[in-house]
Amino acid sequence: MGNNPSSGRRRKRDRGLRKSCSVEIPSANQVDLRSDLLTLAQKWTNLSNALATGEEVEAGSVNDGLITRSAFENQMYPTASFLGSLLFQHFKSRSPSQGRDKDPSVMTHSVFVDNMTTVLALNSDTQQADFYFRVFSKGADTLNEDEMLLLLVTTVKIACSATGLSQLITDADQQVLHSLIRSLDVKGSSKIEVSRFQRWSWENELHLLRGLHHYVVQSLVACSGQPNDRALSQLEDEALPVLDEQDRYLQLSCVALLWFLSCALPSCYMKKKEAEMTMDDLACSYSVRSLSRPPSSPHFPTSSSFSTMSPHQFIQQLVSASNLTTWTLLYNSDKHGHAFNRLMHHTFHYSGPTVSIFVFESGLSYCLAVDIEWRESPNRWGGSDSVLLQLKPHFKRLDSGSNLAYLNANARGWYKGILLGRDAERPLIKIDSDFSTCEIWPETPDKLLCAEVWGCAGSAPKMAQVDQIKWENKAAEKLQKITRPGKSQYSTDKFLVDLVKNNRYELSS
Repeated sequence: MGNNPSSGRRRKRDRGLRKSCSVEIPSANQVDLRSDLLTLAQKWTNLSNALATGEEVEAGSVNDGLITRSAFENQMYPTASFLGSLLFQHFKSRSPSQGRDKDPSVMTHSVFVDNMTTVLALNSDTQQADFYFRVFSKGADTLNEDEMLLLLVTTVKIACSATGLSQLITDADQQVLHSLIRSLDVKGSSKIEVSRFQRWSWENELHLLRGLHHYVVQSLVACSGQPNDRALSQLEDEALPVLDEQDRYLQLSCVALLWFLSCALPSCYMKKKEAEMTMDDLACSYSVRSLSRPPSSPHFPTSSSFSTMSPHQFIQQLVSASNLTTWTLLYNSDKHGHAFNRLMHHTFHYSGPTVSIFVFESGLSYCLAVDIEWRESPNRWGGSDSVLLQLKPHFKRLDSGSNLAYLNANARGWYKGILLGRDAERPLIKIDSDFSTCEIWPETPDKLLCAEVWGCAGSAPKMAQVDQIKWENKAAEKLQKITRPGKSQYSTDKFLVDLVKNNRYELSS
């Protein structure tokens, strides 16, 4: 049978038609998403009309199908209006200025839907970094140091808001954020390229902008009166751990440092399993957050609203609070004593992950995170989620993985002290048993000024540790009790007296 050229052309034309149709016709999921976003845009318009000022009414900005800048700033971001302004301006810059979009104070539904589709598709850290660099730089792919600092400060404040902490940025917080900026190693340039930030974040396994992105999504979707459960739960995941002690002398009293560790450490240090939750954890986490959260927060009730809560609503609030773990102070050298044996006494028998901060005289500071309990052994220890970080003068992930730590106090023939780093031949940090003399690789002498250890598994391991220490103390007391010779005991003096009485010896002539 011969070939028919016309049939071949028809098959080719049909394949081209099917290919073009597959591109032009959106899927059912895309249609549903666009429909939902159009509904959301209309709710934003309703909010704009409800919040419209007299000037906006006279100017004709309040119309069907328009969203005002003032609604975007004040209603969407009551605590960070400048972020709403930057996002509004970025949305407008990505759309053609024609028709009603020429007005810089309003946004059409089509512009809102197109940009929301882009925001909801930002799934990776690389995509998020590229987007928010352009938002804070007003369209460029680079940031100067001031813009970078504003981006980091905004992210820290969002994390504080999610946790219920004060959003006040102190000098200590500023120092931590400047240390992060120096870590980018811009080499004298005043501009920080997004590609450099992405590469640096990937090399050090950081997720600095994830909380910011979750906050933006949550605000865009939930602020219209229709909360998005997934966005709210993601925002809770970005909240900071709750510290059981708050004192200025503690290293982790610096909120920016706590935020940075929450972005740099594996999730096992940030959130505990439901099976490990106790009522003490729920009470501690809930009370800290409810007392410190501003009354205007839409996601957490004030104390006056407890009476109007149903039992189901109250339990839901407890479950929300229990998503966070409580970090328990195990040891601080200023509080518990600057000695090697005091460190072991307060950290041993805590069966859970811990985060330790070591500060040295040279200005260097390090963080050791181990996912198993501390132990004394001539062998190295630490699980797969163990991490060693340099915090100052700039940030760097030094080492990670199993067998990261070593501690020995009694075994003869082995180094007595602490060794950090997986390479047994060249440890990164050596701390002698005198708890003062140290050596930072490569063979740089230093002196330990402060050490601090936090337990990251809630209150149950801490209670078990306290019980174990009490039992060991009682056992030691029993062993130390020495019964002095009494009437019922045979003493040396009594033995000599008995010898004389019984004439069991003879005097030499």
